[in-house]
Amino acid sequence: MDPCKKKPRQSSNGRKKILLVDDNWMVGSLQCEMLEHLGYRVDFKTDPMEALDHFKKKRSSFDLVITDMNMPIMTGDRLASEIVKIRKDIPIVMCTGSDISFSKEKASQMGIKAVIMKPVMGNELKEILHKIIEY
Repeated sequence: MDPCKKKPRQSSNGRKKILLVDDNWMVGSLQCEMLEHLGYRVDFKTDPMEALDHFKKKRSSFDLVITDMNMPIMTGDRLASEIVKIRKDIPIVMCTGSDISFSKEKASQMGIKAVIMKPVMGNELKEILHKIIEY
């Protein structure tokens, strides 16, 4: 069963939509469940190329992108760069299990609004998302 196909709980966030990208299905599915528990609608992809194609087709339907940094085929920073070329105003959150190899300045220039260390904790995620897309 796809963890992101459950009916999300209603929240005050107006059901904003997130594209979640993580090559590890287990990690991504846990994040997806967390996001849905917070009331967000989520499209979850394990392949960054598939995620990029999906974003191209539905660019206006997303309020935020959350991506893993270390993925095969395409790293999270490269994916972020490609997504921003398609839609400059989309906020991006980067998740990483290791130290990031780029500065906060460079991340900001790429459209990355926050970097979260794995494992992602629900309260931290809720706080970051509230600052970025809930204002």
